Amino acid sequence: MKIASFLFGKYVKFKEMEKITIINNLPVKRWKEYRDLQIEAHKESPLAFSETLSELRKTSLKDWQKDLKDSLKNKTVIFFALDGEKLIGMVDFHIHRLSKLKHNAFLGGLYVRKEYRGKGIGKSLTQKIIDVARAKKAKNIFSEIIETQTASIELHKKLGFKIVGKLENFLKDGNKYHSEFFLQKKL
Repeated sequence: MKIASFLFGKYVKFKEMEKITIINNLPVKRWKEYRDLQIEAHKESPLAFSETLSELRKTSLKDWQKDLKDSLKNKTVIFFALDGEKLIGMVDFHIHRLSKLKHNAFLGGLYVRKEYRGKGIGKSLTQKIIDVARAKKAKNIFSEIIETQTASIELHKKLGFKIVGKLENFLKDGNKYHSEFFLQKKL
């Protein structure tokens, strides 16, 4: 089993997986794979994202590349899961920029391809975010999850997140409104 991690020298183990690695430094030249994984995530779980697929598709080449460049410079944090060289999952987060709120981190964009779910990859990606948030002195991590995404809610609960509120009619998809749970993990 190949075990690798490129942040803080911590290793991640995966059940039944031979070549899974978690990295936070996807080269900019792989921007198309990053874009394609985002598009796949939006197609499969459109309610998991505030941005619509059509809005996402309007993202420019420069913006996709900027995301990866900012991640390489540690301006933003995006972790990627790879099976060999194949991009199979991702998660991102940011620390609030305003001085009175800098102790808060916000997790977003957790996605693992269907065929890789149930193997601990989403948990490992989320744990990486928790580790980085702690290292950056955050006191809280927040996440918003659409109420129908029960697997994601349960994963967050297993990692110590608690539901602290419900945002009624928060997301509008066509003519239908959806509620989200607001989750918090105190660090």
